[in-house]
Amino acid sequence: MLAHFERHLSDLIAARWSEEWETAARAAIVEAGGLAAKLPRRARRSLGIFPTPPRLAKAAGRKLSGIVGAGECVADPTVGLGDLLLPLLASFRPESDFADTIEKASDQFCGHDIRPDLVQLARLRLLLATRLRFFQHEPVSRTLVRSAFRRITVRQVNANSPLDLSWKHIILNPPFNQTQYPRNLAWSSGRGTIAATIAMLSLEHVALNTKGMLSAILPESLRSGPRYRAWRETVQSLPLELTEAPTSRLPFSGEADIHVYILQAAAGHGHQPSRQSELKSGSLGRAYEVRIGPVVPHRDPTRGHDALELDSRMLAARAKGITLSAKAAATLPKKRRLSRIFQGPILVIPRTSRPEQRPRLRAVVVSSREGFHIENHLIVVSSGRTASLRHLARYLRSDKVSSWMNRRSRLRHISATILRQLPLAPRNAD
Repeated sequence: MLAHFERHLSDLIAARWSEEWETAARAAIVEAGGLAAKLPRRARRSLGIFPTPPRLAKAAGRKLSGIVGAGECVADPTVGLGDLLLPLLASFRPESDFADTIEKASDQFCGHDIRPDLVQLARLRLLLATRLRFFQHEPVSRTLVRSAFRRITVRQVNANSPLDLSWKHIILNPPFNQTQYPRNLAWSSGRGTIAATIAMLSLEHVALNTKGMLSAILPESLRSGPRYRAWRETVQSLPLELTEAPTSRLPFSGEADIHVYILQAAAGHGHQPSRQSELKSGSLGRAYEVRIGPVVPHRDPTRGHDALELDSRMLAARAKGITLSAKAAATLPKKRRLSRIFQGPILVIPRTSRPEQRPRLRAVVVSSREGFHIENHLIVVSSGRTASLRHLARYLRSDKVSSWMNRRSRLRHISATILRQLPLAPRNAD
């Protein structure tokens, strides 16, 4: 499939112009972007090959458009089919003839990928797009085809392989799949996303280049997940000016059902202050106790103290609006557990919540004064009277709070740490 399309692109590049050629060339550039989806699913998942949607590619490249216009090189360490480099051609300034234009573009657009077939397709795709944009009427010689975009090369990028020293600016959408981290990483051990290692390598590289810049599409877990707190602290210690931007309420793509954000970095601007972790006056964590339910049913032994047991499924089945009544709570099963018993009334929030859901925090007040074992897919908010918890539940379900949560984290599991930092409305902070 890929070899056949490589020949198709080569034939289009060498063909003479016609209206039919122009239509076919435009279609081929678009079709080439979807070729990775036709690779075997297992291969795509093992290598993290998921094409960048055009909306994200344009958003990531916006900050680098001036750099391309100024004639500087932009590199993609995990180039794939060239999805991130392609939109930057809109800012590229051609020379007076086609051969010089291709030579200049070949110097400005660089990258690596682990698969030779993807590298070759990325080169051909960029070459065809360059001809289509600037010199439609000039067919390309086979010699020029072989030499174009030779700075896009076959190479695996990982934590122990430095990037090309000639690269100054980086655009990046690294694989999101999991890997075993090398032991020499200062910020993590064990397993985690490949995106963390490649992004760190790229950020450190940009930090060493005067006025170097980076724009990266990264999984939301790196921005707000507790697993990557040390990664964020290491990034914030680099001499970079950092900005973060959530992309939309939508996941990365239909197949890669992961929420992402765009991290942008500029070198030579001093250290970024770390996010404050202490709780401010008027925050949820100052006014209430906020804890994740401790019960893991399939793991915890059935011995200890008897209490009603509540999990997210039981909550959804029994709650009406913002309340789980004492009568409904009495129908919950009694279990014997060693874990802490939470004395009602309490407020509970399901931890699983997608960013596009409204309300983001589906808070429910359990009005019963019984004791409860709480399963770990629920967050418990306690130390409040029933009336104050009802006011709090309405506030937590508001659009204002949903928007605040999405600015802080777009992960599908609500973080108790972030929830404790939620600013309260004056009425709820008393």
